[in-house]
Amino acid sequence: RVRSWHVWPDGDFPRTRTGKARQSAIREWLERQAPEGHVEPVEVGGPSDAFAALARSAAEIAGVPASGLSPDLVVADLLTSLDRVDLIGRIETTYGVAMGPDAFAGDTTLGDLADAMGQRAGAHRPATGASPARDRPRGDSPASNSIPVARWRSWSSVRATRFAFREAVLRPLWATFFDMDVAGLHHLEKLTPPFIVATNHLSEIDPGAVLFALPARWSRPVATTAMWEYFSRARTGAALYALAVWGLDLIPLVQLGDWRPTLRIAGAVADRGGCPLVYPEGERSLDGALLPFHRGVAVMAQELHLPILPCGAAGLLTVLPKGSRWVRNCWLGRAPVAVRLGAPVPPPQPDEDLDAVAADLRARIESLAQDAVRSAGRW
Repeated sequence: RVRSWHVWPDGDFPRTRTGKARQSAIREWLERQAPEGHVEPVEVGGPSDAFAALARSAAEIAGVPASGLSPDLVVADLLTSLDRVDLIGRIETTYGVAMGPDAFAGDTTLGDLADAMGQRAGAHRPATGASPARDRPRGDSPASNSIPVARWRSWSSVRATRFAFREAVLRPLWATFFDMDVAGLHHLEKLTPPFIVATNHLSEIDPGAVLFALPARWSRPVATTAMWEYFSRARTGAALYALAVWGLDLIPLVQLGDWRPTLRIAGAVADRGGCPLVYPEGERSLDGALLPFHRGVAVMAQELHLPILPCGAAGLLTVLPKGSRWVRNCWLGRAPVAVRLGAPVPPPQPDEDLDAVAADLRARIESLAQDAVRSAGRW
């Protein structure tokens, strides 16, 4: 439901270089406006009403009958991380309840979420005639999150030392242990940063294969991704995260909870010309065969208006497979690693089927990976 509205005076919103609306400029303009229209959000009554409303929204997103949902169903078992972001937005816009980014933490059930909706109903609802953008406290924004943005990642000094470390230390070290065979670099001529690099996932050292398959001028803007939960659960997670941001321009991916912080950080990286490196499978393959693709990469490409460069790699599964702590098969001689780059995929259109985009991307990467394994001789 639309709770209030204003007419933007110009032909389009102010936008960043990636085509995103500049929210800060729009927010400042909204704060100066008198309300032109206001629609009351739907009232959320008692716990039973809250659960019924929540079940309807969750069922629509998941594509299942609402009658089959029970209060003890764990939200994470029903909805993907991106679907949960959609549900948070629907709860806020339809019922006027700001749930916050930690609404799905742990084993939160639909019943838990309905109880929270009932408790918060009215607490975040703007008064009649008020502007939600003006009256909502900044700290209560559902997009806020405990993930540190690390704005210093874009400082010129940090970017310069990151590039120097990669090229002077990591690239020569990589060449000492790995024999790279790269094909498809001509596809880079069709691109101008920013863009998304999507590749198959075999090993924890996969980022090195992509970074050092690319010439220095193309690898410089690449920003790797990793699950935020890895850092949040580690005893030295804060230090590891800071080190990863400095050396790899790391973008944290939220596995459970609100996915919007990932999009905000990725958008900030892309705004300065950075290229997120993502793994659509979401986890490492045990035998080299591609796992099902999540549509997160398609959502990111659509939201950030970025093309996707498909990439297939082979050779690292035998060096550092999932579950192994130490590298192997590269000490007595350089291990063969092959990387294949494919033709860029244009940004998905607003009405495009993102599942179909992910399926098409998977087919492209599977073909590239098969070509790479023929060259490397192993996964």
